Amino acid sequence: MTRSTLKTTIRSLLGEASADFYTDAKLNEAIYEGMIEMAEETNAIHGTTTPTIVAGTGEYPWPANAEVIDKITWNNNADGLSYRSHAQLDAEYSDWRGDDTGTPEHWTDGDTTEYYRLYPMPNVSTTTRVFWHGIPDDLASDTASPPFRVAFHRAIAYFACFFLLSGDPDNEDNLKRASYFYSLFKKRCARYNDVQNNPSTEPQFVIMDDH
Repeated sequence: MTRSTLKTTIRSLLGEASADFYTDAKLNEAIYEGMIEMAEETNAIHGTTTPTIVAGTGEYPWPANAEVIDKITWNNNADGLSYRSHAQLDAEYSDWRGDDTGTPEHWTDGDTTEYYRLYPMPNVSTTTRVFWHGIPDDLASDTASPPFRVAFHRAIAYFACFFLLSGDPDNEDNLKRASYFYSLFKKRCARYNDVQNNPSTEPQFVIMDDH
């Protein structure tokens, strides 16, 4: 679905066909909230960055939109560097914040917010690869589509309905409807995870709608 199609679907689900009650701007906000929530429920948004590594520099910016770094490779080593917390590094290498350089073996959270750190600090300038999962960018236009499998775009519409109806907490009927749409959203996300985690060469019959 495009964002335009999602807005039409949301208005239909809510029984508000016109733009008088729910404006396009409000629907756009609700759709992006749904995309973020779906990404967090399914870990479906993955990315890879190739930062430039500078000899003698230990900290590098966290990838944009990344919530979790899954792996950092060095010299195309498929196993990647092992993660260590600051406490673990303190226990294993008392001077890990020092100026020692070498071939990195570990990575950790940076001392600077939104940075990660390599240990030891690299002794060569090169590039590496950072694999992550996180949240998508907002849709740039009404003709753009969410970066999820099309069969599951309706989950975003369900969450948007929940988001919009939850904005009126004094209306008991709206809260009941919001709870219903949230249950449909969770059901679609669970199905998404099932399809992702259990790939099969056999034909798969994906439920397009929830009733």
